[in-house]
Amino acid sequence: MKNSYELGQKEFDGLLGLFSANREEAGEKYEQVRSGLVRFFQFKGCADPQSLTDETINRVASKLDAFDPTRNIRPVSYFYGFAANILLEYRRRAAKESEFTDSKMGDRGITLTEDTDDAARTCLDECLEGLPADEKDLVIEYYSRDRQERIELRQRICERLQCTASALYTRVFRIKSGLKDCIETCTNGSV
Repeated sequence: MKNSYELGQKEFDGLLGLFSANREEAGEKYEQVRSGLVRFFQFKGCADPQSLTDETINRVASKLDAFDPTRNIRPVSYFYGFAANILLEYRRRAAKESEFTDSKMGDRGITLTEDTDDAARTCLDECLEGLPADEKDLVIEYYSRDRQERIELRQRICERLQCTASALYTRVFRIKSGLKDCIETCTNGSV
């Protein structure tokens, strides 16, 4: 996404207040919206629905000042409005990346083979080994489960690290960005 929105405690509290004054009830509604957004992005065929869900929640939280509760708009509708826009951004970005990759591959005459996949895997292993142990363990654990198990695992990680889901996402995103750069450098050197 073009902009990165970070969700702090103040924004998260405001977000919960959007659902209910009762903190427990608000938490339950938040989890329902979050799992609904994940399903929305999964249904739309997105590669990383968790990240898009986090982005949606962060953007809604950053725009809470613009939400007018007197207009009789359900908060869930507000989230899905943002999700639709994020989906459009995601698809535009994916189309651009696809065009770029296709043109770059065509110019260089590279065809994807098992050797290329093996080289990328080898580079990933090397780049993971170059990370500090806690970052390596975190990123491996973060991506180790699928679907509902992934959500529960990430909640447990947040509890263990005593951080919000947004802070965890941001931390893993930074690690993943560094890994991506490392892998690109490694694979470009081996091609």
